[in-house]
Amino acid sequence: MLETLAIFHSFLKRADKEVKAKEWETLSRLVDAYAFSTSSGPDKKNKSTESPPRVNAAVIEFIKNTQKDKEQFWEQICDDAHPNGKRMMLYGGLLQDSRYIDKPIEENERGLFPAVYNSLYSCCWLISAILDFDVLLEEIRYGGDLPEDHELMVKRTRVMGSGP
Repeated sequence: MLETLAIFHSFLKRADKEVKAKEWETLSRLVDAYAFSTSSGPDKKNKSTESPPRVNAAVIEFIKNTQKDKEQFWEQICDDAHPNGKRMMLYGGLLQDSRYIDKPIEENERGLFPAVYNSLYSCCWLISAILDFDVLLEEIRYGGDLPEDHELMVKRTRVMGSGP
């Protein structure tokens, strides 16, 4: 979702510039370039001046514009926890001859924790649910549901009940 928002943000920013300049042909090419864009290797075949930026660059720019100094969360997601990333797959096994061969859990347990932790934390940050992440961690430490009078549950009740 963040990638989609970032590319759309990039498009709107560039389209606005072309509309203000009344560059209708350039705007038309820009619409086509974004609509039919593909990511095909590092060189991005058939790239034109209207082509959208690489997704990673667009996301970082979007975060800089909307959540200043929070780019590290995107880096965390992409580094080890990106769901379609090869690094994440390597924690659990090896892709060989179109087959996924899993590793024994003892081999990957230590590596999976930071990936899952970073992924959960980053997703909670993206949806402004850091308090929920704190509650989850405390429940893991506590070994189950927290009592209603626990500090985090009291804060959570106030936050959830404070809106219109």
